[in-house]
Amino acid sequence: MTKKAKAKNVTPDFLRRSAGSFPASLAEIAKAPLDVTEKTRMTVVAIEDSKRGKRNRLTLWLHAHVKRTCWLVHALYEYEAWVTTGSDPSSPRFRVDKIGLGIMRDSDHTNYAHECPGTDYCGKSDDVWNTSGACGRTCLAARAWYHGVYWTTAPTCID
Repeated sequence: MTKKAKAKNVTPDFLRRSAGSFPASLAEIAKAPLDVTEKTRMTVVAIEDSKRGKRNRLTLWLHAHVKRTCWLVHALYEYEAWVTTGSDPSSPRFRVDKIGLGIMRDSDHTNYAHECPGTDYCGKSDDVWNTSGACGRTCLAARAWYHGVYWTTAPTCID
């Protein structure tokens, strides 16, 4: 014979006595991020051109950065890419013909491209709301175009 345990009654007095072990409100839970993850990747290209017998060499770096902030039922995804004249992400920026972001996300089955023409920086952010699984795997691949040459970063992913 199996004995069934009886559930205790949850009374206002029980809740007052237990208040120290619970957040003051559900709003506090919703405000505090559960996880913040970010990654950066870069790639380099050397462009040579000849004008009037003179050879010029230009070295450009493409930086891709993805950040995911997770809350209880939603996530903020931030994607950005920029071009510099040095390997350090804070090196001087360089304006190119176009920067493109290839964005892939599992939580809402997203796969799209975002482009910014005539710039040194391109950014995009997405809010995803879901009762479960808003915070899933995401990847970013950045591409830059300059005078007919393009180069791409390997995908930068957060699991």
